Amino acid sequence: GGCGLRWLSGLPLRPPGGAPTAVAAVLSALAAHGCGWKRTSLFTYRCRSASVGGAGGGGDKGGGAGAEAAAERGRVKFEVQLYTVAEATYIVDVQRLQGNLGCYLDLCSALLTHVAAAAAAMTARALAAAAAAASPQAPLLPLSSAPAGVPSGATAAGATGSYGTHDHAHHQQHHQQAQRQQQQQQQ
Repeated sequence: GGCGLRWLSGLPLRPPGGAPTAVAAVLSALAAHGCGWKRTSLFTYRCRSASVGGAGGGGDKGGGAGAEAAAERGRVKFEVQLYTVAEATYIVDVQRLQGNLGCYLDLCSALLTHVAAAAAAMTARALAAAAAAASPQAPLLPLSSAPAGVPSGATAAGATGSYGTHDHAHHQQHHQQAQRQQQQQQQ
């Protein structure tokens, strides 16, 4: 028997447009933070961050192999997955595959904050559109083929990743921090 508790790891989303809106919020965050990605399954993306300056140390400022090695040490490879946990409720989970843990935690925090903000903005626009449609005097809002907040160049092409380890304890700490930030934004 269980204790009746249900554990969820990741950022919960309840976007008005369902899974396509959740994916759009994730791709918007990845593009905004300069990450490349490759879609590996319907709701899974293998991602690579842009190099984070200073993360790997190294004193070679003249370019060449030393600078490339330092840039690679500042790069984080990770995977983003969306899970359906209930009707119209999704969990965004981010797992580190390779790279500096500090850089990963900073990037993960920024990405999840961006995803939460993008989803909240999409929800607000959907509510405003619904309210405007309900009002007979309200003007019609133009509809876009791409969800708002997704750059025109955001496609499922990008970087490849590699297998590595998933730091679950650090991920769980980050997830709890992201949930607190989301709750503060909702207040």
